[in-house]
Amino acid sequence: ASGLAASAVPALARAIAATGPAFTLVLEAVVPVLHFLEPRRFPRCALFGLVLTLAFHLVIGLTPPPSNVSTYGVTTCTRLFFVFPDAAAAAVGEMGRPHTAAGALLCAGMAAA
Repeated sequence: ASGLAASAVPALARAIAATGPAFTLVLEAVVPVLHFLEPRRFPRCALFGLVLTLAFHLVIGLTPPPSNVSTYGVTTCTRLFFVFPDAAAAAVGEMGRPHTAAGALLCAGMAAA
């Protein structure tokens, strides 16, 4: 199994290096369109845009230096509140109430981070 992993990791790295720039360009073009759509009319597109944005900036934050620009990702993700669907914002607000178990867990996780 170690021989397979030893050959799979470099192959995966080469595949990511080969497709990464094109994938990034497509993602950078599609995500703003998803954010532009009216969330009440297209709730799945709004949610998908939100998830793509968070996942994309998480991956950028996990990228080793010098390509790591996690501060930009944090700044971008805080601006998502302007495009958040109302229901998602209400759900986050509900979880943030410290008197609930979910709220207490969320507050503890944020404090630990």
